[in-house]
Amino acid sequence: LARPGPLATGGTNSWANRKNGKEAVTYITPLMEKLTKDTFGIIIYQETVMHVVREIGLMSWEDTSAIRKAMSGTLGDEFFAKYRVKFMAGATSQGVPEDIADAIWKQINTFGSWAFNRSHAVAYGTVSYYCCYLKAHHPVEFAAATLDAQDDPIKQIEMLRELKAEGIDYVPVDPERSTARW
Repeated sequence: LARPGPLATGGTNSWANRKNGKEAVTYITPLMEKLTKDTFGIIIYQETVMHVVREIGLMSWEDTSAIRKAMSGTLGDEFFAKYRVKFMAGATSQGVPEDIADAIWKQINTFGSWAFNRSHAVAYGTVSYYCCYLKAHHPVEFAAATLDAQDDPIKQIEMLRELKAEGIDYVPVDPERSTARW
């Protein structure tokens, strides 16, 4: 949800509002319901874009794969524009009004140029959870590992200041124990 695609389409805020019951879950067309029901009507993952172009746009597997590769490479609007005609033809052949098909296309075009797949989201979420847990329950060890992996001195100083603000003091240099790395 924090990727540029969902942020650019407004999907991030809508997803949070829909998840928390502050906004009704809606679908731009009934065909989108089965594709986005698990994500409250919001396109979040590459897989969803692939399903939309395949099932609503009736695009070939070859075109769907090309769009998937483009999402991975963040090729942007210029690349996706080549496939608009095919998508529009497929969607309108299924009774999707042209303005709705165009709105779907614009959404997947904006979103798709900055998307990643669900397994990445799960992996990043898992790593983020572990980092949060370690920082909360093992702050000194977390800081040592982070400082050791961080080469940017500015970010190292920020980490040290954060530790200090959290009540964890440190010795900048210990002539007896310090080495070239943290």
